[in-house]
Parts: sequence; C-alpha cells; structure tokens
Amino acid sequence: MQVITKDLINGRRVLLRYDIDVVLHPLEDFKLKAGLETLKLCLENASKVILMGHLGRPEGKPVESLRVAPIVEWFKSQGFEPEILENLRFDPREESGDLDYARELAQMGDFYINEAFSSYRPAVSTTVLPTLLPHAAGLHFAQEVEILTRVRNNPKKPFVAIMGGAKVTDKLPVIEVLAKKADAVLVGGKLVSEIRMSWWEN
Repeated sequence: MQVITKDLINGRRVLLRYDIDVVLHPLEDFKLKAGLETLKLCLENASKVILMGHLGRPEGKPVESLRVAPIVEWFKSQGFEPEILENLRFDPREESGDLDYARELAQMGDFYINEAFSSYRPAVSTTVLPTLLPHAAGLHFAQEVEILTRVRNNPKKPFVAIMGGAKVTDKLPVIEVLAKKADAVLVGGKLVSEIRMSWWEN
C-alpha cells in the first residue's frame, strides 16, 4: 500500500477523500481531527486540494440538514480553508458505484488520497477512483490498516475487542473475524439494538 508523501503530491491537484460523516449537533469532531495531518501535508505541497466525502444517508437527494456547511466552518475554526465538495451522497450515482460519476470526480484532480478508512464501502463510486488516478493512502488510513493487520496476525493476549457504531451489516463480518482471535468481543452503541433486531427477525 502506497502512503502519501510530500514528493508524491508535490504540485499536483489532489482529490482527498475525507471522513466527514460525523454527528453535527453537537458536532463530534474525532473523525475530522484524525485526518488533519494528511490535510496539512496536502495543503503545504499540492497545487490544489479538494476534499470530498459523505454525511449521513440522504438517499440520493439534497437534504438541508446534511449539507457540508458546518464541516466547512469547523475546518475554518482549525485554521484550514480547503475546497470541499457538497455531500457526495446527494447524487444517487455515488452509492451505485457509477463509473461515469467517478470519472467526473477524477477530472477535478490528478492524484487521489483516501483518508476515510471507516467510510470505505466497496460499491461506491469513489472506490473506483484508484483505477482512474495515481493514488495513495492517507496517514491515518495507513495507521488504521497497520493496527488492524497487527491485531489480526499477532494480537497480544489477553485480547478484548470493543465494537460500536451502527450498520450491523458492515460490522458483522469484522465481529466474526475478531471472535476467532479475541478472548471476548464487547458490543456497544447502536450495534446492540441492531443485533437484537436481526435476532428477532431470524
């Protein structure tokens, strides 16, 4: 996996896939802070930086409460003013893996950086971008991959895995893998209710 360096992006127009899928009121900025080192590296070395990401589940149409304006203001409060595309999921083509949509995005830059590990979905259009542009992983993305690889291949014992969030369909394969490695798997957040519902349905 190639990881971003200043030499890779020097003078290039960078498309930066950023994890902006956060709770807005009040704004939870943990995910936003995680990518700042990569953003700073891009702003200091690229000729242009365009951030893109999704926020919530607008189901392919504009939803006023899911616009990126609060995210823009947060970046300004941190001293950054990158160009940010409007919520990608306002376009129904994003979640369908539409190649034409991916090509439209690719025309805006000449190098692609993925710094949205937790937002990765194999079927979305931005997943196609590495086939259209030179690309690299963001610094935090690479760190997440390194940690998970270490946990999968050589976990220290005793090993307790803690899973949270939502979207049980995305998390279940991970839970099943961790259950084979960990001494215990603890589940919290919305996952608990989603798992219970799936049990009742089955």
